[in-house]
Amino acid sequence: MKKTTQVLAFYLLFSSTAFASTTDSLLHIWQQHPQGVIGQKTLNKLLTALYKQERINQADSIIQIVKKRIPSYKNEQELAYAYFNIGLLSTYQLAFDSGKKWYELSYQLALKNKDEEGIYRATDRYSGLYFFEGDYISALKYSKIAAEYAQKSKNIEGLILA
Repeated sequence: MKKTTQVLAFYLLFSSTAFASTTDSLLHIWQQHPQGVIGQKTLNKLLTALYKQERINQADSIIQIVKKRIPSYKNEQELAYAYFNIGLLSTYQLAFDSGKKWYELSYQLALKNKDEEGIYRATDRYSGLYFFEGDYISALKYSKIAAEYAQKSKNIEGLILA
């Protein structure tokens, strides 16, 4: 059952069906199986989709569940992604200080585990927050780190954007 649901979630995320109905389908899977059937990477895409559709309250309710589960994560990479997702929602809510805190936790775990994609992800977001705050020196510093780790992790999308 779990594998079937994961495959369905993956299909819905990348299928050519309407964007809103795909988001609703993933949200339904999350609500039916909140104990981790949808991994943090898929959850990240769901949160982004909810934000783009201005459905912040739904994204916030998911993040509240993720926060409650933090002590139960055994895989540090999933935990780092959970921290990143909380930072992402904080950023969407314009709570930049909170976003920085969660990105920092994600970044530190990624460094500890030599997770190049995680380092890229956190530093990329850091650079954006510093840019919006007008701290261009810090923004440039983190952009350079993000570009370096995007290349190391073979994150082509990150290289194009960095």
